[in-house]
Amino acid sequence: MISVRLAPALATLAMLLLVPGAAAGPVAPAVPPQPLTLYGTVQANGTSVALGTEITAWCGEVPAGSTTKITLYGGASWYSNLDVRGDDPDEPGKDGCAAGETVSFKVAGLPAAQTTTWRSDSARLDLAVSGTPITVTPSTTPSPTGTATVTSTPTVSGTPSLRLYLPLILR
Repeated sequence: MISVRLAPALATLAMLLLVPGAAAGPVAPAVPPQPLTLYGTVQANGTSVALGTEITAWCGEVPAGSTTKITLYGGASWYSNLDVRGDDPDEPGKDGCAAGETVSFKVAGLPAAQTTTWRSDSARLDLAVSGTPITVTPSTTPSPTGTATVTSTPTVSGTPSLRLYLPLILR
């Protein structure tokens, strides 16, 4: 009698042991690693770079991050928020850097002399390039000859949508 009662339990136990993942349930996707976030000064030919200059990070031939956030402070140009992605294990192919991999940089298309090792961290890295940076010049459209006269008459319609609420001070 005891063996008849235990048979279903033993069968369930055997199935759980023999079928991998049967008791574990669905597998959660891996979490991508936190980026390597960099900031620092940036120079081209020993001088500050222009606002909006693009800085790109590369792991081998894979683009891993970029920024155009350039500010001028203390006579130097500084870049910030350059997030260099780590390789996401759930994505097919390589889409970022692996731990310990060398990260190289380009400033306005020119290779920087500095490199760093990828890790999930935040750090300062000053960049410098030499050569003629690649610049983008907006194209101009020729304008017709002659004189154009522009006139405008401002009109107001509708109800204003701005309301101010001032605090009431009671004494």
